[in-house]
Amino acid sequence: MQASLPSSERLRRESGDRIVRGIWVGATLCIAYLLHRDYAERGPFKISLTRIWGFLFRSKQDIFSHPPRKESLKEAWGEFKDVAHLWAGLYFFNRWMAVEALQCVELDGTSGAATQKRIVHAMGWRDLAVTTKAILVLAREFQEFGLGFTPKRSGNPLLDPNGIWRVEELPDWGIAIPSIQLSDIDVDVYLDD
Repeated sequence: MQASLPSSERLRRESGDRIVRGIWVGATLCIAYLLHRDYAERGPFKISLTRIWGFLFRSKQDIFSHPPRKESLKEAWGEFKDVAHLWAGLYFFNRWMAVEALQCVELDGTSGAATQKRIVHAMGWRDLAVTTKAILVLAREFQEFGLGFTPKRSGNPLLDPNGIWRVEELPDWGIAIPSIQLSDIDVDVYLDD
């Protein structure tokens, strides 16, 4: 039986691939949330998954280290839609909150990617708990958005209320979601289909 199990290398590779696809899905929901929150009131501003996938594809390395094809984004959405809000919480945290949340970690003056790795390695269990709480607070916000927002050409909300892994009531951990806005350049790239 043990001989029929996949190798640890294969499991590691598949796990890494799933994480990348999960991040794509998280970015999709996160971008939909930011666009709806900040731009939906500005005249004819269509928010759709297809347009977001086009935006993410055209943005390439600005958003992802491994640029996805539009078809890959759609496939990933189908696979991870039920947990998209959790991936969106992780994506938002990593992109806009991680450095601020972990600024209490002292660094030795290095910069760039080495600094990010040092921050991650310097995290203790207490910092991991704060990170997890922040991601859950964000996931709850994205969950509410995804369940409540229906794109115009779709008869269904972004997230399926029957399939979603729900984040239920959370204690008040005092974690504020920062007000992040997409740049005008990002919005222009989104609108340029």
